[in-house]
Amino acid sequence: MWLPQVVIQWVEAPEIAPAYVIDLSIHGLSGPFVRLTPTPITGTTFVDQTPPSGPKTYRVHTGVRTTSGSGTYDNLSQGILVAVNGF
Repeated sequence: MWLPQVVIQWVEAPEIAPAYVIDLSIHGLSGPFVRLTPTPITGTTFVDQTPPSGPKTYRVHTGVRTTSGSGTYDNLSQGILVAVNGF
């Protein structure tokens, strides 16, 4: 039985030791987006093994772990969008 997958690949960000966060929206650019990677990933490929049917939009953020006086957090870029029309 054929199971659909979505494979997204991108070029590595110029930051030292970049990490990436992947989000998904089934409602287009306006969202809402749901986080698919609970922790940032370091590779430049993401495979959604169980994508929802129909149109979907993936957002890839680059992130750098940042520590400030108020704590440690992932400082994320605005992100790039990839639209998949569905299957």
